[in-house]
Amino acid sequence: MRGQRHYGIVTIGDDIIAQASQCIANLRFAVEAANSSLADVVRVRYVLPNARDFEATSSTVRATFAEARPAATMIPSGLADPRVKIETDVDAIITDMLGPALHQSGHSKHAQPHAA
Repeated sequence: MRGQRHYGIVTIGDDIIAQASQCIANLRFAVEAANSSLADVVRVRYVLPNARDFEATSSTVRATFAEARPAATMIPSGLADPRVKIETDVDAIITDMLGPALHQSGHSKHAQPHAA
C-alpha cells in the first residue's frame, strides 16, 4: 500500500509533516478498506528526497506504527514530483484474505495492495 495523495482530492501540502500525516491517513484508509488496520503492517518503507527530513517525521511515524512495530527502511531518493517530500509504502498481513485451511495450517498470505 502506498500513501501520498488524498483520495479524491489531488493536493500536496508544502510541509514535510503535513505530507507525512497525509501519507499515514491514506495508508490507514487503504488498510481499513481491506478490513485491516495499521496494526497489521509488517514492513514500511519511507522514500525521502532529503534524508534530513526523516527526523521531522519520526515522531508521527513512530506513534502510528507503535503497536505493529514493523520492519522499516528509509530510502533517500529523488521522487518524480519535486513537490513531494515523502512517499510511503507498506506491506500488511490481511487476515480476512486467509482461507480456513491457511488459518489452521499456520501459513499466512502476504498482501500488498497499492493506493496512491
